[in-house]
Amino acid sequence: MSNGEHRAYPGLRFHHVVLTGVGAAILISTFWLVVVYVPAKRAYHRAKQTYALQRLGDAGHSFENLHRRPPTSAADLESFLQDNPEVFRALLDGELVMVWNAWQPGVKVNRIETVWGYHRSVLKKGGYILMGDGAVRWMYPDELKSASTLAIPPSEILGDPKKLETPHD
Repeated sequence: MSNGEHRAYPGLRFHHVVLTGVGAAILISTFWLVVVYVPAKRAYHRAKQTYALQRLGDAGHSFENLHRRPPTSAADLESFLQDNPEVFRALLDGELVMVWNAWQPGVKVNRIETVWGYHRSVLKKGGYILMGDGAVRWMYPDELKSASTLAIPPSEILGDPKKLETPHD
C-alpha cells in the first residue's frame, strides 16, 4: 500500500458510497410505489365503491321486504341507511344513483340483468353497478347501454346522444 492507501477497496470514495445509497433508496421507493402503494390504493377505491353499492342494495331490499314495493325516493331509504350516513349523503348528492321504481310489484323481472344502482361516473367511463339481485359487478358504458336499466335514458350513457339509440317508451 503505497501513498497512504490503506482502504479495503482502493479507489472507492465516499461519494461513490453515497450515490450508491441514494440510488438504492430511489430504487426501493419506486418499487414500493409501483408494487405496493398503487395496487393498494386501487383496491381501497374498489372496496369503497362496492361497499357503498352493497349497502344501497341492502337498504333497497330491506325497504322492499317491508313495504312490498321498490323504493321511489331517497326518503324511502333514509331509515335503512342510518348506519351508513356516507352512503345516504352520496345518494342525496347524486354521486350514487338509484333506479327508483325499478320494477312493479307482482311483475316478473329478471333482477340478475336489471341495473338498480351505480356511481354517477359509470355512465362515462364504466365502473361498478348494483344489479337488482343485490350483486355488484363491473360494466363498461356500452354494456350498461344494452343492459336492462329501465330508468336510465341511453342518451345519458357516454354523454353523446347522437351516437346512441333513442329511448324506447
